[in-house]
Amino acid sequence: MVLLGIIAIGLAAASPFLAAMVAMKVSEGIVNISQKKLDQIEADQPFTEIPIFKQNLSIQFPPDYQKVKKYDLSFNGENLNFGNGYTLQINDFSSIENHLNETTLIATKNYDPVNNLLMVKNSITQFPIVNDGKKHMYDKANGFESDRVTAVRVTGNLLESVTMQKMKEKGSFLTLYQQHNIGDVKTGIVISSSPSSGLSDELGEISQSYVILTKYWLFPDGVGVFVDVNDLYLGKLADEDDFDHLTEKKLAEIDRFTNNTYTWLSEHFEMKITD
Repeated sequence: MVLLGIIAIGLAAASPFLAAMVAMKVSEGIVNISQKKLDQIEADQPFTEIPIFKQNLSIQFPPDYQKVKKYDLSFNGENLNFGNGYTLQINDFSSIENHLNETTLIATKNYDPVNNLLMVKNSITQFPIVNDGKKHMYDKANGFESDRVTAVRVTGNLLESVTMQKMKEKGSFLTLYQQHNIGDVKTGIVISSSPSSGLSDELGEISQSYVILTKYWLFPDGVGVFVDVNDLYLGKLADEDDFDHLTEKKLAEIDRFTNNTYTWLSEHFEMKITD
């Protein structure tokens, strides 16, 4: 009887541990199932999320995030002053919406939401697509004006806060090209391109590419500024060259393909060292 009592007491004492082990196994099973579902959802997506800035850049002078101060932003209608020795010059826009009063910009250690500081608009010339019975081309003789609207976007940590989508379809690519620093500011261009279908005429399907060009500036403390432009362009950009690794020559090819969209970005948004 004493022995049975000891055994009974031992089992009773062990039961909480057994219950905990069972609960852990159940939890692990739930996590595994949830992760499999997430993996399946991701696999079913037509794109992959890429931390393109984190993969290619680094923060030059990480600050003491406990002591950082918010940026003293100001805009005079043409110059966006960050109060850190740098100004983004905004050139030749017919309309500019100022959202500085709605935004606090400060260097952060982790993720920080992206905010629009300025919404800008101007007019660009676009060209209809025609064919000569054999191939499609732009009708450069009949260009028309349309509005292009974009935003100057900011985040307290560019590397941790911004990812971009690379489409899985053949002929898609996503690449970052670093250019010469402006003082201590890292700058460059990100190009995303993927085939686009659905438009056709009597000659058949019109081959197009959906291209996003993103001009970025990374301050030494990790704060990021970027402007992006997207549009459809005639042809398959990936067929023009191998753009996995960009050069100035290849960037010129992309500029030609996109009807000088890179030139438009460079001329309308210029980061300068404040006098």
